[in-house]
Parts: sequence; structure tokens; C-alpha cells
Amino acid sequence: MKARYLFSAIVLTLTLTSCDFITDIFLSSSTTTTTTTSESSTTSVNNPLHQKFEHVFFKEDFQKEGGQTTINGATFTYSPFTYLSGYWGNGLQIGSSSNPQKEAWSLTCSFDEQITLKSMQMYLTNAQNGGGIYQIDINNDTIEGEFNIANDPQEFTHSNLNYSTNSFTINLSSTKNSAIYFYSLAFEIEVIPGSKINITTDNLSRESTLPGQGEIPKLNYELVSIDEYYNDIDLTLTGDELKNELNSLKDNIEYVSYDDAKYMLQYTDEDLNNPGYMYGLFDGDLIPQRWDGGSSWQREHVWACARMHIADDARPSGSTKNHSSDLHNLRVACRGVNLYHSDKYYSTIPSSESIFPNVTHDDVTGMHTYQGDHRGDVARILFYMYVTYDELILTDNTNQMEDDKNANYKYSMGILSSLIEWNNLDPVDDFEKQRNDRIYQYQHNRNPFIDYPSLVESLFD
Repeated sequence: MKARYLFSAIVLTLTLTSCDFITDIFLSSSTTTTTTTSESSTTSVNNPLHQKFEHVFFKEDFQKEGGQTTINGATFTYSPFTYLSGYWGNGLQIGSSSNPQKEAWSLTCSFDEQITLKSMQMYLTNAQNGGGIYQIDINNDTIEGEFNIANDPQEFTHSNLNYSTNSFTINLSSTKNSAIYFYSLAFEIEVIPGSKINITTDNLSRESTLPGQGEIPKLNYELVSIDEYYNDIDLTLTGDELKNELNSLKDNIEYVSYDDAKYMLQYTDEDLNNPGYMYGLFDGDLIPQRWDGGSSWQREHVWACARMHIADDARPSGSTKNHSSDLHNLRVACRGVNLYHSDKYYSTIPSSESIFPNVTHDDVTGMHTYQGDHRGDVARILFYMYVTYDELILTDNTNQMEDDKNANYKYSMGILSSLIEWNNLDPVDDFEKQRNDRIYQYQHNRNPFIDYPSLVESLFD
């Protein structure tokens, strides 16, 4: 079953020396906690006077030239960036090796009324061989810290602040010629009864962009029933006879271009329970429904291009219309997991040549949700590719798969026995069904293993 929520509740406990935030999206493997000593508060976090802000940043939250924005009821004013980009999914990349943020980038949070700032938490990191400094200005006090852990988010928590103020400013700067990354900000404030201030934790509510709106192309075909689609196909066959029968369905395919795919995927891969967000393969990230040039997400070939039997292993160009632009084989995935997959085949035991579809913190860097089971999704896409394109094979022979000189086995994405098992362990869910329908509306064909997952046993009996 897929996980459908990017954010979970933060449990916040204030003590004299620490403030622990517990949430699915905030990593805890590399944690540096600093505390500013002040008058402690014994007010319960459930007291209605307390409000919590929580947000994981996206590139779209800001403009490179600076400005003002409202996020979850809080008003932020920010300075220009030397360089602004998304960071492989969640988080901001601020500066780069060629244009580092040496002059501090500032983010000021202001309130219309006096509040009491109780605690604050940030997740920061930097590029390889880099480093950074943060400075928090509250009234006449300054809190400073350094971060120098590459790639993995580092937690900085300041508790028991107890500042009466109407604003605070966060300054971030690079100490070397490299990028710094700002993932998330959380803070708790106390307001007087009847206050008009109303900050919130992150709200996933977005408006869904529909076909024919914005970047997303209008649909090409109206849905037909599954029975009608397979009306002329004998699904009782087995083995090679079944493969040949299913192969005939490729005559229905109306290929879309690889360029168009990046806009169609925004609709086909939309999360069921969070309109306006796409559901990322391998890590379960929710990614805003828009194309930002590949900063946040990319078109992941589930059956890798290098194993597709394309002439000279060429990657598709924008105008390409062939099995490398087949929507069934393309999934939305953030840059980190896309690079991690590369052209590896799938296996229960990851290696330098293979990956396991459910990636973990040990596999990729950055802030990810690491939610959902992606094994069945991957297996059914590979089965579709296997029956649709004659040159592709599936095998258990890892030695031959890892030998690029073997012209045949190079084009396998095995391990076949594992894929068959994954089809059973991670059954078809509503996301796959919705995606299958929506791809039909663009490409005029379906994945039979989503419609009839039991065909796997018949095919490989």
C-alpha cells in the first residue's frame, strides 16, 4: 500500500535543555543540537496559546531576486540569492561552486503582533568539501552555528528561547566555494488569547492542474472499459503464446514525444490523496505538480535506457517517439534516486550492479520520505516492457546481466524470480490503476499486468 502523506505530526517536547521534533520527514542520523538558555516554559504544547510552524522548502517558494512570501500563515521577507535551485526533491540549493552565497542570504519572519518565540529547528547541509554558517538574529541577541556535513541533512535545534518579539531573521552563508542547502524550518510561538496570528504546520492543499490547463496537454483518447480493451485478446494462454498475444497490443500505441512526457507525467503520476502533487518512485516523495527544468524531479526510465536495445544506447531527445518515451516506463522521480538507479537491474540484494526498489537513507542523500512499497510497481512495468518489446529479456542469470559484452543479456532488468515475487508481495493499488487509465488517455494502450496481475504466473509458468 502506498503512503499518501508527506507530512506527519510533530511531537514537540520542551525541557530545560532540549527540544525534540519527531516527524517522518525530518532525519535524525546526523544531529547537532544547540540550546540558548533562558527562562523555561512549562506551558503544554497543547495549550491553545501555542502555535507551531513547520515547512519543507521548495524552489517555488522563492524568487531569485528576493521578495516577500506567505507560508502557512507566516510572512517572510528574503534577500536575493546568488543562485537558487531545488535540491533533488525537497529543499533549496542556495549558491553553487561557481557562484557561492558568500554574502549572507537573509530570511526574516515578521508578525503583526508581539509573540513569544519558544523554540526553532532547521535542517541544513552543504555540498561536498563545503561549509556554511547560520546566524539567527532575535531582538538584540545573535545565535550562531556552523554546518559542514556534506549531503546528509544536519539538525540544528534551539529550545527554551522565550523571546518576546515581532520578528526574527535567519542568515545563511557559505564559507567555501560550494552550495549550501536549506531543507526545512520549524518553530513554536506563544500568542495572547484572541490573537489574529494563525500559523500552521505544513499544508499539502494545492489545486490540481488538469489536462488542458497550464503545462499539461489535453487528453487524446476517451477511456474504454477493460473488457472492451482486451476483447480480442485470449488471456487464457500461457508462456510464449500469451507473450505473443499481449505483444499484439503494441499496435494500439500512439507514442508521445519525450518532451511531452514531462508534462503528461504531471497528470499520470498525480498522487491520489494529495491533488497537485506527484508521487515519486523509489522514495515516495510528494513533488509539486510542475516542471522546473529537472531541478526537483526527472523522467525516470524504470527499464533503463542503456538496457533497452536502442542503437548505440542513445538516450531520447526531446522529439523522440519510441519505447524510450513510452509513458508506462517513465515515472516521476527526484534527481537523487534517478542517479542512484542509473542503469542497474533490480534485485532483492543491492550491489554495484543492482538496486532494491525501496531506497533508504543509506542509498541516497537529501531529505526524502522513504515511504511506500515500490516493488510491485517496478515489477509490473518491467513485465509490460518485456511483452511489448521483442528485444528485451528477463532472467535470473546475474553473471550474464553484469557482462556488458554479452549482447543479449545486457538488455535484461531481472532478477526475474524476484520480480515475480514482488508482484505478489506488493499488489496493485489505486495509484497504479489511476495511472494506467490516465496513460491510456494519452497513449491509447494499457499495462495488462496492472489490469490482470495474475497473468504473471501464466506468462512465466
